[in-house]
Amino acid sequence: MKNSQGISLSSLLLLSLSVIVSVFVLIFSYNNITSKDREYTLQRHANTLTNAISSVQIAAKTNSDKASVSIPVNKNANITLIQIAQYDINSENSCPKTPSGKNTEFSFINDIGITFRGLSQRVDERYFMFGYKLPNPNTKGCYIVYDSLAVPSCTVKVVTTDC
Repeated sequence: MKNSQGISLSSLLLLSLSVIVSVFVLIFSYNNITSKDREYTLQRHANTLTNAISSVQIAAKTNSDKASVSIPVNKNANITLIQIAQYDINSENSCPKTPSGKNTEFSFINDIGITFRGLSQRVDERYFMFGYKLPNPNTKGCYIVYDSLAVPSCTVKVVTTDC
């Protein structure tokens, strides 16, 4: 069947279908790129955190807790100086402890240059979690967890199951 301008109904239907399929392809491609970007960002933050913790551990083990520690913040060689004395250092593993109490801030993360733009965070006496999706009963998450009390050394783990 043709309308007054000579376009058949089947051609119009085919054109509509191709537009819908194209939109779905674009959405799927966007989600894949975003997922990879999230994983990359988390891994970059985890590396920054791990390097900073190593610097603090070395200084704490050499009893130079009054000293400043230089921490490379990113690949552009930006350096952050932090005073170790301002953190509560765990005597068993020489790692900065997470603060106790609800709704507290773990300033060590901010001090080493990790920004929380677009990231959620959760702190308790042992763990500090931050990321795009924190774990809950319905999701495994897309986040970093820092275990400040693990022995012999604190741990930084990246979970990308639901990125």
